[in-house]
Amino acid sequence: MAKSGSKRSSKASSSTAKGRKAAGSKATAAKATAGRAKVAKRPATSKKAAAAPKAGAPRVGRGRGRNKFGLVESLHKVLKGKIFSVSDAAVAVKKAGYKTDAVNFRVMVNQAFIKYTNLFKRVSHGKYTGL
Repeated sequence: MAKSGSKRSSKASSSTAKGRKAAGSKATAAKATAGRAKVAKRPATSKKAAAAPKAGAPRVGRGRGRNKFGLVESLHKVLKGKIFSVSDAAVAVKKAGYKTDAVNFRVMVNQAFIKYTNLFKRVSHGKYTGL
């Protein structure tokens, strides 16, 4: 006594769902390729442009800092017999000729104080001296 018209057949609903998925994936693919088409291509570079500069040409770029001594040795020389805060020690080492472009140089100095307890002694909060 069940009504045949009230229930949907499972085949009809599944084929409709498959059709929606296929249409949705085509639209997504079209959007993706449209976005890629807007991107400009980089110009091709020749191998000659990437060749090494001539012997007499000046060097280009910042390069790496060259110091006679490392940070720990430089700090030890500057702090020997004196008491400095971490910030003051960083400034003093730079004035003594230590070259650095580090943004976090003060943090590096603080780490050196903490790590090398055989070379630096903590006098009070934030104050260190060289041994």
